[in-house]
Amino acid sequence: MIPLKGPDEILNKESSVDGEEKKKSKTPDLLVELALDMGCQLFLDQFSEPQIQFPEKPAVGFPLRGGVFKRWLAGVWWEESGQGFSTEDFSRAMASLEGRAHYENQKKVLYNRVAKIKNTIYYDMGDDVRVVRITKKGWKVMEAAEALFRRYTHQREQVTPEKNGKLQDVLKFVNFKNPTDRLLFLTYLVGSLFPDVPRCLIIAVGVQGSAKSTLLRVARSLIDPSRIELLKMRSSIDELSQMAAHHYCLYLDNLSYLSDSGSDSLSGFVTGLGFT
Repeated sequence: MIPLKGPDEILNKESSVDGEEKKKSKTPDLLVELALDMGCQLFLDQFSEPQIQFPEKPAVGFPLRGGVFKRWLAGVWWEESGQGFSTEDFSRAMASLEGRAHYENQKKVLYNRVAKIKNTIYYDMGDDVRVVRITKKGWKVMEAAEALFRRYTHQREQVTPEKNGKLQDVLKFVNFKNPTDRLLFLTYLVGSLFPDVPRCLIIAVGVQGSAKSTLLRVARSLIDPSRIELLKMRSSIDELSQMAAHHYCLYLDNLSYLSDSGSDSLSGFVTGLGFT
């Protein structure tokens, strides 16, 4: 004799399955609700790409589809529920958030390390929280408010600046032959903080061991500290333009030869030429 389940047992099983399905179907909505309740802000960058801003990282906008947001959301979801979520649930939640970002159509410009808004310069400290606000009256380290920045994995935090420093002190760490070169270098450092004007290309020339690379490393540490201090020239214009987009300072090391197309590309970067 084969025992058969009664109607009550079948009904209870179906109810349990329906409950699990409903619970699963609500997960994407709960993920969206959780992100917004935590204070995240959605917006579109200058290229109309959806971005998200975390309340604990007010200086930075992160790509909505990027790994940073997925890891952050997984962390807060685990803290709330003690569980993970599926790739499908995350994709559905992202679709909802992207739709909301485009519907609200709040536009914000994302900058790389330095921003100039009207007559004020904002320098990204790289800690996702603070900027240096620079005006003709002086400068102040403060929490980001008006300017937002992109964050790349190679970027390092800048040391906190102190008052009453002397720009000339940097000359102790570089090797120049004459006062004219020293003055040009100091002028270059200051001019590099104006992101909306063409800037000169610094070219270090000298024999082996004359501290050419050291010069570039010192400049980079002051302007745009990075885990990748110096880079190699790329023959592909696509690769070169991508490097230029990800680095505020594009310092190329051991460059013994420069093609006409490479020269044109580098000149275009400092005069505002754009690539898609």
